[in-house]
Amino acid sequence: MNTEVGLPILVSSAGYGILWHNPAITDVDVGIPQADDSIAFRTESGKGIDYHFIYGPALDTVVGEYRTITGQVPMMALWTWGLFQSKERYASQAELLEVATHYRNSGIPLDAVVQDWQYWAPNQWGSQNFDPNRFPKPEDLMRDLHDMNLHAIISVWPKFDVGTDTQVEMEKVGGLYPKVYNNVWPVGKARWYDPFNPDARKLYWQQISQGIGSKGFDGWWLDGSEAELGGEWGEFKTVPTAKGMGETVFNAYPLMHTTAVYEGALRDFPQKRPIILTRSAYLGQQRNAAITWSGDVGGTWEVLSAQVPAALNFSISGIPYWSVDLGGFFFEHRDSPGYTELFTRWLQFGAFNPMFRIHGSGAGKEIWAFPEAVQPQLIDTVKLRYRLLPYIYALSWDVTHKSGTMMRPLSMDFPQDEAVLKIPDQYSFGRGLLVSPVVKAGATSRPVYLPKGTNWYDFWTGELREGGQTLEVAAPIDQIPLHVATGTILPMGPNVQYSGENAGGPLEIRVYRGSNGEFTLYDDAGDGQGWRKGERAEIPLRLEDAKGMLRIGARIGTYPNMPKTRIFHVVVVGATQGTGIAETEKTKGTFVTYQGKALSVKLPSE
Repeated sequence: MNTEVGLPILVSSAGYGILWHNPAITDVDVGIPQADDSIAFRTESGKGIDYHFIYGPALDTVVGEYRTITGQVPMMALWTWGLFQSKERYASQAELLEVATHYRNSGIPLDAVVQDWQYWAPNQWGSQNFDPNRFPKPEDLMRDLHDMNLHAIISVWPKFDVGTDTQVEMEKVGGLYPKVYNNVWPVGKARWYDPFNPDARKLYWQQISQGIGSKGFDGWWLDGSEAELGGEWGEFKTVPTAKGMGETVFNAYPLMHTTAVYEGALRDFPQKRPIILTRSAYLGQQRNAAITWSGDVGGTWEVLSAQVPAALNFSISGIPYWSVDLGGFFFEHRDSPGYTELFTRWLQFGAFNPMFRIHGSGAGKEIWAFPEAVQPQLIDTVKLRYRLLPYIYALSWDVTHKSGTMMRPLSMDFPQDEAVLKIPDQYSFGRGLLVSPVVKAGATSRPVYLPKGTNWYDFWTGELREGGQTLEVAAPIDQIPLHVATGTILPMGPNVQYSGENAGGPLEIRVYRGSNGEFTLYDDAGDGQGWRKGERAEIPLRLEDAKGMLRIGARIGTYPNMPKTRIFHVVVVGATQGTGIAETEKTKGTFVTYQGKALSVKLPSE
């Protein structure tokens, strides 16, 4: 269960989707022996057949209709898109603060740290209390982190050690599963709560809000969110929930669990946009600001390779936000050359995931903890992620506002190109970037297919190549193969230490000529619920390639403390400018002072 997520939705590259609306135990067969083009859903329990056939034919339409049925995605805070540093586990308040301070002192960008489990005293699982010997003043910890412009999320489980005050309270509202069912003790011989019970959901959030949220934590890591009741489907069938037996409803457990936390966080802490990291998912969970991670995966090349198609399959399900333990949860010999190579490539892949999060057991994988010779290539990857934050934040608005998908199988953008259907390890990040992770040990190049229908710039060299061909692309250890479609308008921010630093500052606007293109810059306060009330601003950008013109449209909207003036450094990408991570020299390109009114920028050929 730790690395499995059950989402009863099928999306086909042929341009349709099937949503099976039943949370019971279900088997799906695609291409059964009797008819290779058939799809069979078999559910063990239910009062009737309930499904939705969603026709696109564009896959973005399929995803959009899925969200119309099951719920839209709220905006995440700006800091959500920066680097998260985590490990299993920081054992004390002092250790967590030291890690954060070291990042700030070293100048490596960071936005969040994560407190994993067992911050509680022995035999106090689910108490929502901190061990006073190791975490004497968690409210001071959070104050110190916030003073460094850092945030923190914390692991919370749906599990209660017997005898804790929280377990007793939950028992009183009938919110716990039985001590024994089907002659089997639940894992750990603790008690798991029932989120199908509305009173239990209310109490669960109340307990963590008062015990932990009040200390200032910024988000919630819901571990064990499926939940761990024994590990075999046969045992789940007999679990009595408030909405029926487990065989009928149990796949919806993570949806109900995240609902309790999302709705409570939105109500109790409206100044913060909810963020939930969860180990499992169900239909509709995207409406709960939930990011699903792929569980405690191993740190091997084979697992890294498998994470790419896994992420794409998950993303196209309609739940857009995905995460993985960068470097793998289980790994050995952090400082060995073999592992540092694997971690470098995994980190590069992670820079083009929705959530950018380092985690693992054993020795910490803080950037500064790796051998000194390796650190520059890791830091460059983190810097690239931070330079792309204006692009990523705009993509997140597209997810919320237009049912977009951030991490995109190639079939979403190139449905007429049959060659992309056989490529499991390349994808689009947004609609403009083609990402080709390196997933083999020792590789210094890899084959990259450039989808037809457009031409492509090499992000690192500015070289322009025709689509519809496979190239052997250089991939030195400090570079992930990355291509940009003609017509792309790519906003890049300055080098910063955290996402909110220099908010509203100058942006480099890289323009990839060769076809027309559009992009919408998005800004708001970065956190809080003002965006729901229209407190936000959009700046439409349009490339008219034949005319050699970039049109910067009038600003739409406003928000408190919005900078009235923006400086844009417009750079036409080519072999001599606008390539790689570094900011383009000020002597190249065109500087524009934008004050909210429409203007046009005449573009040189390069």
